[in-house]
Formats: sequence, C-alpha cells, structure tokens
Amino acid sequence: MNLCATAGIRSREFPNSDGGTPVANAAEIREWIRAKVAEALGVPVGQVDGNACFIELGVGSVTLFSMTGQLAEWFNRDLPATMLFEISSINDLVAALTPSESR
Repeated sequence: MNLCATAGIRSREFPNSDGGTPVANAAEIREWIRAKVAEALGVPVGQVDGNACFIELGVGSVTLFSMTGQLAEWFNRDLPATMLFEISSINDLVAALTPSESR
C-alpha cells in the first residue's frame, strides 16, 4: 500500500479570496512549508525533501491540521481541513496552491 498516494486534489488551485493574483509565488510557499515542517520535526530546513510525502517525513496529524489553518489565514480563504492529508508532499501542495503560470 502506497501511503503517499495523492488523492487527486493536486490540480486544484487556491488563489486569494478575491480570485485574483495569488498571495505568494511558488518559491515563497515552498520555503514557508519547508520551514514549518523543519520546525515541527526539529531538523534543519535543508533536510526537508519537497518530494517526500508528509508521512515519510514524519509529520503528524496535529502539525498537518495546524499548517492547513495557517495556510488558510495566509491565503485569506477557506481550505479543506483534510487538504494536507489528501496532498502527499510539499511540492504537490505548492502545485495545488499556485496557478500553473506562477510556478
């Protein structure tokens, strides 16, 4: 069983609340997520692989729910509470949060 399978949400895009320009570019979002994961795991940011799934990295459910809430605040819009359980990796999450032209 592949614990890191993406459940199909990755093609969604989550622009800011008015549907316009994203609040951050892909690189900014990726680095923010990597920093949050590194902080939760107590490791240097450089050790957080953007392609590894959250489960492989050792990120727990409390951290995933917390990050979803923080992302919702940053993007000023509702995000599904289970979003980080449905998206397997940092890079897949960045793809879901940014329009393709800003990646």
